[in-house]
Amino acid sequence: TVLKVSWEEKGDFERFIKSLEDKDPDLRKIATWTLGEIGDPGAAEPLTKALKDEEPSVQTQAEEALTKLNGDDLETTWKK
Repeated sequence: TVLKVSWEEKGDFERFIKSLEDKDPDLRKIATWTLGEIGDPGAAEPLTKALKDEEPSVQTQAEEALTKLNGDDLETTWKK
C-alpha cells in the first residue's frame, strides 16, 4: 500500500524543508521521511542536499525519500 499524505495532513511544506537544517538529527530525519511521503517534486533539491548530512540515518532517510519521488532512479535527481 502506498501512503499518500493529503495537504491537510502534511501541513506547511516549507516548514519541513527548513527542518532539514535543524540542529536535531531526529527532526531532520523526520523531515526527510515526511517530504518523501508528501511526494512534492519541489523537495528533490533539499533532499539531495540531505544526502550529505553529517548524520548517517538522515542520509539514509533522504535516499529513501528521493527514491519515492523518482522511483528507483536516484540518478535522475542528481543530474538536475
